[in-house]
Amino acid sequence: MALQIAMPKLEWSDLPTDLLGLILKKLDLFDLFRFRWVCCSWNLAVQSYMASHSYTSPPQNPWLMRLDEDDGKANISFLSQEGNKVFQVNNVFGELAWCFGSTKGWLVILDRTKILNLVNPLSGGKIQLPLVPKYNGLDYYPKKYNGRLPTRPYITKAVLLSDPTRTKDFAIVVRYRYIGRLTFCKFGDNKWTEFGGKKYHDMICHSSNGQLVVAYGNLVVEVWDFQGAFPTKVGRFRSSSRPLVPPQVKTLVGTVVHSKMAKDLYFQFYLVESMGEILVLLRLAFLYTGTEDSSTFTFAAFKVDYSGKEFGMVYNLVGRALFISRNESVSTTTHPQYKENSIYFTEDYYPNDNARKIGVCNLGDAITNIIDIQPSNCSWCTWFVPS
Repeated sequence: MALQIAMPKLEWSDLPTDLLGLILKKLDLFDLFRFRWVCCSWNLAVQSYMASHSYTSPPQNPWLMRLDEDDGKANISFLSQEGNKVFQVNNVFGELAWCFGSTKGWLVILDRTKILNLVNPLSGGKIQLPLVPKYNGLDYYPKKYNGRLPTRPYITKAVLLSDPTRTKDFAIVVRYRYIGRLTFCKFGDNKWTEFGGKKYHDMICHSSNGQLVVAYGNLVVEVWDFQGAFPTKVGRFRSSSRPLVPPQVKTLVGTVVHSKMAKDLYFQFYLVESMGEILVLLRLAFLYTGTEDSSTFTFAAFKVDYSGKEFGMVYNLVGRALFISRNESVSTTTHPQYKENSIYFTEDYYPNDNARKIGVCNLGDAITNIIDIQPSNCSWCTWFVPS
């Protein structure tokens, strides 16, 4: 009779660390993200691998992050155009929490207790920040939202000036909705401090020096440095002449206005860093006649010239595409999935905040196409650049 030896039953979670390391080296960042959510041991393996000196994250194209509401719980889906990959994380924020943006690979979450948190969905890291103060007595959420996720939190954007994954010496700036004021805190602070004193349109972090670039008024750009205990304004740029609107944009606007398709015209400025340059994007949107729906119609782009303090018109984004939203704006070199000289945007324009759609505008002919990407329970979407 042959001797039979019972072999122990092995689970996928029991794979040796060395073997997991070999597998991880073959995965791109999106698959690493999915890999870490399989089980605790694989999660730890990913964290150890990404924290090692041998790991370097390649440049990433933005993912579309979609926030879906399900019985008061926030589920997020990440969509990568490269390979059409989709991954969902359920109830990552807790009940009645709200994500109002992403910055340097971190999500900015306001939970039901009105505590602000930074959450890294890839590494699993979480950092609690001080309670954000009210502004002139106004609250973060509408007073009544009937147990549902709030659609218009009072905070609309946050920007990290350095990556908490790489340093604890970081600062974060928050922009209030409607009034556009800015407040900041640094790691270890127990309160937020307001600065600037203007109604700002948008803000970004300049990647080369970690300074904050902000825009307000009729194309005024300021640069703030955060090396000291309090921010210092180190630059202010204002065009000596009002920027010209491209002829094709004027033609499109005139056509819609004269056809009486629209009853009002809105515009909004956005900042984006692209190949070391600071660009200001002007979004034009119409409020259509007989409805409360608005739709982005076209864009114009200007480049900040620091030496001449001018804002020059940009007609062609050679070899690159831009991705903008109220919460995050980035630039990428042309990829087969994206069109050169194009602006990809989330349709999160006021007044209807219909951020369940995305669009693409070709800067050359100013033609815009809108794409509905929503399931019925989608609250909004934004761009997310993993780190």
